[in-house]
Amino acid sequence: MMKSTSFILLALLFIGCASGPQKFDKIANVKKYKEKTILVMTSELNKTFTTKCPKRYKKIYDKKPWRYLQELGNSCVQKRNWRMTKRIAKQIFKAEPYSPWGPYYLSLEAEAQGSYYKSLWMVDLAMKKMPYGLFHYQKARILWKQKYYSLAEVELLTAVAMDTKVFGAHEMLGQLYLRDLEYKKSIEHFDLIVDRPSYKKTALRGLSISYFYLSDYKKSYNFTERFLEYSPYDYQAHLRMAHISETVNKDLKSALRSYKKIQYYQKTKKIQGRVDVDVSLKISELKKTIDEKEQKRSVSSSKKKSEVVR
Repeated sequence: MMKSTSFILLALLFIGCASGPQKFDKIANVKKYKEKTILVMTSELNKTFTTKCPKRYKKIYDKKPWRYLQELGNSCVQKRNWRMTKRIAKQIFKAEPYSPWGPYYLSLEAEAQGSYYKSLWMVDLAMKKMPYGLFHYQKARILWKQKYYSLAEVELLTAVAMDTKVFGAHEMLGQLYLRDLEYKKSIEHFDLIVDRPSYKKTALRGLSISYFYLSDYKKSYNFTERFLEYSPYDYQAHLRMAHISETVNKDLKSALRSYKKIQYYQKTKKIQGRVDVDVSLKISELKKTIDEKEQKRSVSSSKKKSEVVR
């Protein structure tokens, strides 16, 4: 309790300093604290940092420059070592009261602990110190977890307007518009992240579904094929492939292969998603139709040959 109280007093002191007579220039802050820095987002943590997250905090860190502390913070977020993230954030808070990175890391740490109101407070403080798209994205994520979807959308749109490279915001917007059946809007955002390794699977799924419901079946088929490389047991994806093959491409054999895969993944209990089609019935119907067509083709071919002989 004492630790929590002392931290709140410390934070209020820094807020007071930032709004008191020693006013700071936000533009100067952007130049100082944003340019040439390594940034990390919780949804894109596959980067390798040269500075490793320490197992314990050392006194020597108190004298290190803020950029070094930020690299430590990034590494600790990547390792999800929230205890050390919090300790480093407090040191940044203390050494660089105008830096947004102390409160930003504390926002991530509070989010990980499920303390969403504290997380919002900290990210709001970071935004007061420096306007930045990443911070709006962080705020959107917290609002989304609290089910304030409309407010989250505003923050996400602000994030991508400020910085188009906040790829996580594009991912969330794509999913939001997919949920709301606004397929053209979802495509705009998924298109921007489909080649990013961390977001490829989500984007391929979103593009596959969006183009399907916009009746662009060729693109939907291609994106579904690519999505199945990352999620081979997805029921809905195989069903889309089967539907397009059967009703659009008139390729019954391809449709049959898709249904057989669904049946096999059902039997081996690998299928992902609730199967709401009688797959066995569908397979038997397709087999029957294929056999009938082949018989007709065979009869037709025999007639032509006999006519040639005559």
